[in-house]
Amino acid sequence: MILNDTTDTEVTPSRHNRRKRRGGSKSSTPVANLPCPHCRAKGGDSTGNHLMVFKDGKGYCSRCPKHFTVEEVQAAKDAKNTKRQSRFERSTFQKSYKKELTIEDIQYFGFLGDAHRSISAETDRYFGIKTEVNQSTGQSITRYYPYYVEDDLYGYKVRGLPKNWKTDVGTIKGTDLFGWNLLKGAKKTLIITEGEEDCAAGWQLNKAMNMRSDNRRIKRSVPHIVSLPNGTKGAQKILLHHIEDLMKYDKILWMGDNYKIDPEGALALEVAVQVIGVDKLYVAEYPDRKKDLCDLMKLSTTEAVDAFAEMYFNAKKYSPADIVDGADLEVSDLEKEVVVGYEIPFHSIQEKLQGLRLYEHTLLFSGSGMGKSTLCRALGHWMAYEHRWQVGNIYLEERYDKTAQGYMAYDNSVSLGAYRKDFSIISEEDKLNTMENIITKMMFLNHNGCISPDVLMNKIRYLFNKGCKLIILDHISMAVTGSDDERREIDTLMENIYRFCETNPIHVISVVHLSRDSKRDFARGAEITANNLRGSAGLLQMAWNAIGLEGDNQHEDHADTRFPRMLKCRETGEVGLCDGGYRYSKVTGRFKFDEDISKDDIIEKKQPWTPSLPTMGGGSHDNKAV
Repeated sequence: MILNDTTDTEVTPSRHNRRKRRGGSKSSTPVANLPCPHCRAKGGDSTGNHLMVFKDGKGYCSRCPKHFTVEEVQAAKDAKNTKRQSRFERSTFQKSYKKELTIEDIQYFGFLGDAHRSISAETDRYFGIKTEVNQSTGQSITRYYPYYVEDDLYGYKVRGLPKNWKTDVGTIKGTDLFGWNLLKGAKKTLIITEGEEDCAAGWQLNKAMNMRSDNRRIKRSVPHIVSLPNGTKGAQKILLHHIEDLMKYDKILWMGDNYKIDPEGALALEVAVQVIGVDKLYVAEYPDRKKDLCDLMKLSTTEAVDAFAEMYFNAKKYSPADIVDGADLEVSDLEKEVVVGYEIPFHSIQEKLQGLRLYEHTLLFSGSGMGKSTLCRALGHWMAYEHRWQVGNIYLEERYDKTAQGYMAYDNSVSLGAYRKDFSIISEEDKLNTMENIITKMMFLNHNGCISPDVLMNKIRYLFNKGCKLIILDHISMAVTGSDDERREIDTLMENIYRFCETNPIHVISVVHLSRDSKRDFARGAEITANNLRGSAGLLQMAWNAIGLEGDNQHEDHADTRFPRMLKCRETGEVGLCDGGYRYSKVTGRFKFDEDISKDDIIEKKQPWTPSLPTMGGGSHDNKAV
């Protein structure tokens, strides 16, 4: 049995140990350590100290094991990028590089809740809120809030805890309200909040409140609650995006940040009022010193649910009016804003009306074919061109492209009929000027000829929020066509328009038809009174101004002459027939004022109709009792 191979000339560990026991020379004492190139070539020596350097300049690696000459040691010292070194450098880069998360990556995170805000894992699971934890400490470090377009996931909003907003994963631009994809079933009450965590807290509190009920249906019901994605910023745009679906709810409960102590909360509420209106909007009042729904979660469970229930059931309809003590008023308070009437191109109407004012609603009515739409078109053109107003056009008796054609023809002083027959009667240069100066300052409703009152109000709110200062509605009757109770529908619509105009800087002109009267023909010059308005007495009551057009469209010489009559003007109090008349030109498509003409000159006054007494028996027979 061979115990040792004497042909091996290398120093073995056993011989090295024997030499150490016998005592080595001074030259064998290490004076430095270097990375061993042989070890690193094999992927070892991560510490960089395997090569021992002695006083004589030679080296030795006990791991290989291998001796190194002076030249080899010097080469190891001078080496800058050995194989192991470059591998190590790449590893360091990889550690410093963090791969961007994707939507797919986030699916591996869990539903853990937020202990700091008392949000449960069940709530996170309902909304799809994911939480990332630190692998070393196990603490939550990031929350991910999903945003959808209908049922498709588009991205996550990212919040580093406690409140450090980071770059979105995917995209949330153009997506729905947070939680919108979860709204299923009957549209009774919808809660709107200003933050994802507030939305989660509200859902959790609402569920707990429902569980107190003895009604099994209420216990099983799922709250309808959503959140604005970015608070006040972008609130108008996203609420307008959902306006038609929002208005399907019986009640919209605003639970944004406490508007009494938070300026941003007050601004968000103001935006909501402008978009949603005041008919369905209810505002919840927070307990003292509570800013949002997450603040309620800091209370005990019972107290938090009690406070939420009180907010939920005691919410009141939004009302901009408060009681003001006259003793607190000063002269400056009364003179904050001068009422401005913007001049219109109809001289005699201007004298009585003193211009169009914001925050008002004007009714325009006449017999059929008397020029109501033409007058509206003239007013819309004037306000867009002279006063640079954005004009919203809701012409329910014609297509939107015909309405735009009407403005094109009017701006170039040609009749609409002539332009529609031959588009070349207006030069291309003039068309481009009209597009730039008039059409681009207008918005048009594309409709199918009939629209419900609720949808109509949504469109009016949308036009206002897009910058329109004047909205022309032609005409009101089309919005209630087919209704079982037309009078009631008109009353409701007029009340809604009244409230909207009262609280927003806008002027609405509505065209109203007249009721048929067997005794008077309004197309032949009969005088218009308040009793002749078709629909409801609420028409005149809910309007600021009311203007009628009278004339005889069958007159031999003045069939195209119209005489305005003011039935109401709250600001000036002026009523009655306006001076002069307006001749319509079938060539230019415009009205021209004639101060020398009057209605009495061309329309024959007829004696009031009175019933004749019937005769009994004929002749001179006296029917007196004897």
